Amino acid sequence: VILFSITSFIAIKLNLLPTSTSFTELDWLYWLSMVKLGVSIAKYIPQVMLNHRRRSTVGWNIYNVLCDFSGGILSISQLFVDVSIDHSWKGVVGDPVKLALGLLSLFFDVIFMAQHYCLYNRQPESRKRSDAEDEDRVPLTQDLAEEA
Repeated sequence: VILFSITSFIAIKLNLLPTSTSFTELDWLYWLSMVKLGVSIAKYIPQVMLNHRRRSTVGWNIYNVLCDFSGGILSISQLFVDVSIDHSWKGVVGDPVKLALGLLSLFFDVIFMAQHYCLYNRQPESRKRSDAEDEDRVPLTQDLAEEA
């Protein structure tokens, strides 16, 4: 998809492909943003289903979800800051995919956090350590401090 998009964009820029006068570069970018929205939906749904089927989130990093959640909040916040500065809803209406991506991200991230922290919050036996094992572990910073 990416290679096709880049090739098509270059071909349109060089006037190698016939285009109508109503299709502009901005329209092309809007089309690509719709593709991104579709890809985002396609990447979230299988992960939710896999976590549900396995009843576990083992082997899966929650920190990426937390970063994605904060990115969604910041993206939506930026839209509304722009609206308040311009005193017009054109910022939200003019870029519906950005709003949809932010809301989609927040929606699925809340599901992932619920799965990880509430529904399937069981540590496997291999990850549980005894107190004796913890005492044998020495942080790297202590080793460096003792050498100095």
